[in-house]
Amino acid sequence: MKQLSYIAALLAVYLSGTPLFASGVNETREISPFFIPSTRNLALGGPHVAYTEDINSLFINPAVFGTVKQLSAAELSLGIYGDSLGLMDIMKNINDANKLADTFSHFITRSNGNIPLGFDLRGPIAIGSIKNGWGWGVFDRFYGGTQVTGKSIRAWSKADFMFNLGYSMRVMDVGVHTIDVGIVAKLFNRLEINSGQIPLTELLFNDNALMAGFNFAPFTVGTGMDMGLQYRLIDNFTVGLTVNDLFSLAYVTFQDLNLYSHSDSPPAGYFGYVEPTVNLGVSYKIFDNPLLSWAVMADYRDFAGLFWQQDYTVRNGWLNLSLGTELTLFKRLALRAGMNDMLPSVGVGFDLVIFKLDAAFYGKELSNEPGGLSTYAMDLGLLFRY
Repeated sequence: MKQLSYIAALLAVYLSGTPLFASGVNETREISPFFIPSTRNLALGGPHVAYTEDINSLFINPAVFGTVKQLSAAELSLGIYGDSLGLMDIMKNINDANKLADTFSHFITRSNGNIPLGFDLRGPIAIGSIKNGWGWGVFDRFYGGTQVTGKSIRAWSKADFMFNLGYSMRVMDVGVHTIDVGIVAKLFNRLEINSGQIPLTELLFNDNALMAGFNFAPFTVGTGMDMGLQYRLIDNFTVGLTVNDLFSLAYVTFQDLNLYSHSDSPPAGYFGYVEPTVNLGVSYKIFDNPLLSWAVMADYRDFAGLFWQQDYTVRNGWLNLSLGTELTLFKRLALRAGMNDMLPSVGVGFDLVIFKLDAAFYGKELSNEPGGLSTYAMDLGLLFRY
């Protein structure tokens, strides 16, 4: 009964944030999910719902709160994606018109005229704790990018801020079998800035060309809920099942950036929602001792969406498959590898007691088909977690 009262309290926290959604919900538009990635998970082929053992469990599977214990004080992680080597060649020849033209032409040709470049900065706000079945955290994320298509460019950026609070409880403990369930209530907001398609020639000769389209920026405020389940056979084999954004609603207004004088009025605000996703995963610990631990894992994301999506040509189902493995030596050095978006990933992690260092190099698919618009990404994380 005590555990049920905790769940009821979380539901009350969630519902208290929803009065602004009482009307107009039938006019909602879909918005992108709110999620804080980690360098470790990027190296493992993405988040794994049956293998999550740190503060990022707040975004992956709340059912593990009874077995995970960690305190997060701060984080500074930076990721970049795109043809960064090609971009460096362009910058190197920026003062030589002939070489610049040749380099840029090669840059465009090898990517079929579609060049994605972007960044992802998390922190320094990453304060939270998971202990004794409870989990909470406050996080920020700033990310964005540019898309060069043919002879035009588009730029965008987002700033997300999240507060998560969750609880888990054990509902079955029979012999070597255990089942835990968990719930997370979350509050979030986002400021987003987008430009339209800007001709590259105008960008080169007009310093204000890129900023001219940034008159109004959508600002999102909302609340949501995640639920998770974890089944364990002894401590070696684990099955995880989650429903992210079981019910996540938001309201979007538009902020006047006042970058340039204009007479246009802000667009009308609207209600938004995050599409629910059902994720299924398994993990198996081959070894688990202080000297050596080795685990393998596999997930299928948006499992239910594979069956109920209206248009099966939107996203190839193979892109939702994720594989990963982690080998840890003396609890201080971790070697990681995986597959996500049908592309490989590798990484390494160092636990230096006072802080942790993580690095990941991974593939990123920006189209709806394997190999349609593949690029690579690098991510480095400095984590103060204990």
